[in-house]
Amino acid sequence: MSDILVSVVVISYNSGKTIKKTLDSILEQSYGSNNIELIISDDFSDDDTIDNITAWISSYGEHFFNVIFNVNDRNLGIPKNVNVAWQKATTEWIKTIAGDDFLHADCIKYYINEVKKNKGEAYFSYMQSFIEINNEIVLGNLFPDKNQVQAIKNGLKCQKKYLMRHCFSVAPSSFIKKTLLEKIGYADEDFHIVEDYPLWINIVNNDIPLKFMDQITVFYRIGESASRSNSRIINLDYCSDLMLLEKKYIIPLLHKNRITRLRKMIWSRNYKRVILLFNNKKTIISKVVLAIFNSLFKPGYLSRALRLRCE
Repeated sequence: MSDILVSVVVISYNSGKTIKKTLDSILEQSYGSNNIELIISDDFSDDDTIDNITAWISSYGEHFFNVIFNVNDRNLGIPKNVNVAWQKATTEWIKTIAGDDFLHADCIKYYINEVKKNKGEAYFSYMQSFIEINNEIVLGNLFPDKNQVQAIKNGLKCQKKYLMRHCFSVAPSSFIKKTLLEKIGYADEDFHIVEDYPLWINIVNNDIPLKFMDQITVFYRIGESASRSNSRIINLDYCSDLMLLEKKYIIPLLHKNRITRLRKMIWSRNYKRVILLFNNKKTIISKVVLAIFNSLFKPGYLSRALRLRCE
């Protein structure tokens, strides 16, 4: 047994077709599955996810030092579901992964090595996107982009500044100390879909810097999701979460910058209305109108388009 045990938390919902690859990637960790506590929390799936997980645990669960499988009796949404799992963890460190992604074989080993030489409480890394075609993995782009990586590496002050404008696209790679999650009150359950953005803000606002490791630790499935779609502009529930985030976390911190505060307020109160003008359909016209609206009223929109970095 290693001197540092790790809880790997799997969040599943209708992941029947992908969950086996996720679980296999945890079992096959070079760090040793006997050093891993496997925690799975399913958010009331209505496909064969639960049966597939139950069968997999029956075959391979004995390889872990502890296994916890929770099934919610109703759909709670991502923040509440992930909190259920996080609160069940009995180890010092938590690695979270969705039921349609999978871990690099050396994921946990990389993080533990980093923890031992670079003390921190919240670590992130590169993640490799992929799609699956005819059961074959086709790799895509690396996330996060170089500008987000630079912002994280530039330290706490830059991280706070960046998060006032954009989220860090790092959630699938997270490796976080449980005591830190306890300190900040876990994920904010006022949200239904967005669990990561408020979490990063709460961490840095407690003066805990985010750390970045130059390794690929997770493979992230690209497809229809809460924030992206081929046909609609945005998931409206996701949009509502973004508006709540602006109101609850961002705007109150802008009392000294009245112009930015005003722009944020106009954007957060009207963005969803502009989307609904186009029935949430992606068209050339809707893209142009939203780009103009964001340029005028969303602070940071142009700086992101121009790849402006924190100094």
